[in-house]
Amino acid sequence: SSLVVWELKGSNPERERVALKLIGLSYLLVSAYVFIDASKSLLEGHHSDRSFLGIILFADFSRER
Repeated sequence: SSLVVWELKGSNPERERVALKLIGLSYLLVSAYVFIDASKSLLEGHHSDRSFLGIILFADFSRER
């Protein structure tokens, strides 16, 4: 979010290009972290805990439409 604010303060095309590259890099880093964490949990055999929100979502999506 700080990158977006930084980019919006300026009007230089070079600055916009740099900001967009940094935003894209941050998305790649977050997705790599999620992928590695999910793979690690899957390989180690961890199961998710029960949650009230999860039960509600399961009940909603399992209904016939």
